[in-house]
Amino acid sequence: MGTVTISASYGAGGSVLAPRIASRLGLPFLDRAISVAIAAELGISPDAPEAKGESPGGWWARLANVSAMSFYADPSLAAVHPPEQLVRERSEKRLREIAEGAGGVILGRAAALVLADVRNALHVRLDGPIEARIAAAMEQHGLSAEEAKQNRKINDEARTRYVRQAYRADPNAAEHYHLVINTSALGWDAAEELIMIAAAARGIHPPAT
Repeated sequence: MGTVTISASYGAGGSVLAPRIASRLGLPFLDRAISVAIAAELGISPDAPEAKGESPGGWWARLANVSAMSFYADPSLAAVHPPEQLVRERSEKRLREIAEGAGGVILGRAAALVLADVRNALHVRLDGPIEARIAAAMEQHGLSAEEAKQNRKINDEARTRYVRQAYRADPNAAEHYHLVINTSALGWDAAEELIMIAAAARGIHPPAT
């Protein structure tokens, strides 16, 4: 049992490493399961950005253009985009249920901040120089340089903005994590081994064979 949270900048390998770590530790990778649980509670699609937790900053930016009065005065808008605080509360509740239960590997969702007080948890941050991450994204997803640059800017800025607005914290600050890895310099395989070593140091081990 145990929980590993992984926060990753765009192109730093979060979507690659999180499932790998889950498999090696015998823990569920709960990205989709969290989306489904939140969506079921709020009556929205599991693929909605709010449920997936992929681009909360973009959603926040859209809401910022609507006054609070007009937002709540329009039931149809509220049904499509539940209030940010409600979505965040549901997400935090689900994250704590995971950590207090069988555990799992969680990618994103500001999980390191939400679960900062959990003892049997490892909080990991993946990062690297911008240009190197853009190159990695181009190779991984078959993107042009311009597409990768635009995606990097949108994703990194949205996540940073959301965490600062929701938790008054900087998601890039090392103080929130037990382990910070420059995946651009070390590569994903080395990063995977470092995470496994850190997990063991935190008392999180693969199941006995």
